[in-house]
Amino acid sequence: MLPALIALTVLLAIATATNLLLTFALVRRMRAIEATGLRTPRRPPAGTPVADFTVRSVGGRTIGRGDLLGGDRLVGFLQVGCGPCAELIADVTRLVATPVLPAYFFVSGDPSDPRTREMAAQLAAIGEAALVGDGLEVATAFGGVEAFPTLLVLRDAVVTASGHDLAGVLPHEGVLPLGSEHVPSGAVGGLR
Repeated sequence: MLPALIALTVLLAIATATNLLLTFALVRRMRAIEATGLRTPRRPPAGTPVADFTVRSVGGRTIGRGDLLGGDRLVGFLQVGCGPCAELIADVTRLVATPVLPAYFFVSGDPSDPRTREMAAQLAAIGEAALVGDGLEVATAFGGVEAFPTLLVLRDAVVTASGHDLAGVLPHEGVLPLGSEHVPSGAVGGLR
């Protein structure tokens, strides 16, 4: 009986020492994170101009900065495997019943992945959609988009609103309230 108790005591001592080591390592890691500072992934602030860029839409059309001139545009950055991105697609699809704003969507992900192509096809039914791989060039052109989903409202290729959902960009100054009686044809709902 005594050897069993000694073995159990040694085993508990080893488990306790391991637990302490892991706890100290966790505390050290948390202090390192606090020292470097936690930051929220960046969205372009209002007033950020869009730089030159060129991508090909899933429909084969070339999209560039020039397409964002001449009024308001809704621009979305989405990524495959992002739960909030899927919710956003559903929300934007519901708005399409009353289209009013030209929309452009940039989908980050492996272009050969069927899920990426499916997401792009869903978005192409709403507006122009482009598969952008890692999306770094396009994200940089828009002022450094770092989070998914990100929605931007642009006026003449300058950011006027940004958010991670429709509530973050609708309504803002110059935007029609949803369900407005005057709705131009051919664009996403709620904006003119």
